[in-house]
Amino acid sequence: MAGATAGWACVPQPIITSVQPRASGAPDDRVTVVGENFEPVPVEIRWNATDGPLLEKATGPTFSVAVRIPNGDPGLYTLIALSRQTSGAVIGTARAAFQVTVGSNGATAKRTTQTDGGAGSSSNDGVPTSAVVAGGAGLVVLGAAGGALASSRRRHR
Repeated sequence: MAGATAGWACVPQPIITSVQPRASGAPDDRVTVVGENFEPVPVEIRWNATDGPLLEKATGPTFSVAVRIPNGDPGLYTLIALSRQTSGAVIGTARAAFQVTVGSNGATAKRTTQTDGGAGSSSNDGVPTSAVVAGGAGLVVLGAAGGALASSRRRHR
């Protein structure tokens, strides 16, 4: 029985490997969302919720698709890639944070100066570390609740 459990744990999960050229920008900017490990079915790229605005469609298992960032206030948002069965049931999702730096009304995001490593802390370039998307073997787990994002910067040694 343990062998079956171990085999299941090795199944690659859908991920967004990168947002290019970076995971921050202004409304109407175009970025490329890159993902892998999806089923070979259509993949929807949505804004800030699994039922949020549809930005673009791609096809799994791997994809690279350009999307336009919607109008909105400065802050942290989520790019969501999801695939569905023909019945409409979601069969795979992946998320990546995106920092809107300038709102559609011209307002700019406030730089966070928190230094304890909590949600909202910033890297040296002013982009919240929770909005930095790691590629390759790195994995960043983000949670979304009511549009707010939280992440952990704890380093394992």
